[in-house]
Amino acid sequence: MLLKSEESKKVFSNGIAWSRQEAEQVKNRWEYLLPENAVVELRHQLKDVVLNKVFLEQYKGNEFEFPELKKLAVTIKKELLTGIGFIHLRGIRNATITDNELRFIYLVLCLEMGTLSTRYDRLYDVYDRGGDYTTQRIPVSQTKASTNFHTDSTSVNSFPDIIGLLCINQAKEGGESLLASALEAHEQLKQTEPRLLELLYKDFVRDIITPGDQVSLEQLRKNTFPVFSEGKYTDGVSFRYMRYWIETGAQKSNNPLSDTAIKALDYLDDFMNDDKHQLQLKLERGDILFANNHTIAHNRTAYIDHEEKEKKRLLVRTWIHV
Repeated sequence: MLLKSEESKKVFSNGIAWSRQEAEQVKNRWEYLLPENAVVELRHQLKDVVLNKVFLEQYKGNEFEFPELKKLAVTIKKELLTGIGFIHLRGIRNATITDNELRFIYLVLCLEMGTLSTRYDRLYDVYDRGGDYTTQRIPVSQTKASTNFHTDSTSVNSFPDIIGLLCINQAKEGGESLLASALEAHEQLKQTEPRLLELLYKDFVRDIITPGDQVSLEQLRKNTFPVFSEGKYTDGVSFRYMRYWIETGAQKSNNPLSDTAIKALDYLDDFMNDDKHQLQLKLERGDILFANNHTIAHNRTAYIDHEEKEKKRLLVRTWIHV
């Protein structure tokens, strides 16, 4: 099934541009339910295994056969890379499923789609560590602030293709996931502000936040890449954005943004923050969100957490290279 309004200008070689209304009309393309028998299959295969942190860290993806999960991963990967660009996989509302079983199901799906980055942990726990990304060199994922619309990784040397998020615990209030189509933003710019789009194809310095990169003024000035590119990372259009790290990168490298560049970034922010262009999803325990990091910008609303440690908001993130 194609988007109702889909035309040649809406279809890219690596995905489909969409508005919120268009995405809502094709919910069957991006909302799936994890098959019940996937858990039965998993428990049967792992009946003699101690499913703990060590096992999860060492699992390579070829020790057991999980046909249900493999079939699901093939379907998800195709939609991520050539379709609407995101998948909301609803977990089983089963009180007996453990955190480590959820992590393992998630890990199997991720490994079927590609290679997992170790820039952070392979399975990286996302929770509020009490920091402030505006005063510390830390990713926004380690805070409870709104992240603003962005793609993951500020490193010129690391650009994951797929982002995954597994929900272990929800926040007490807030913390919803927001998605916007970067391809739709590209088309709107092309039609209404082609000069701004041309500028966004030029290099911008990005602050060095991603682990594994040397932090120095020399390296900072080399950490440059465009917001939009075509053929640089895939055959299609790719989007790499987080405004805050563009602004701090410009400031720290003594390379201030021009008025036109600020106007272009304002356009992007206004576009993605418009309700017409953003889709809001609430992840519940056991839900998984996958997004194409080339074509989908994501965001998170600010949240209020539970007081009890065992109830605090906890998501598990993966960066997948295809």
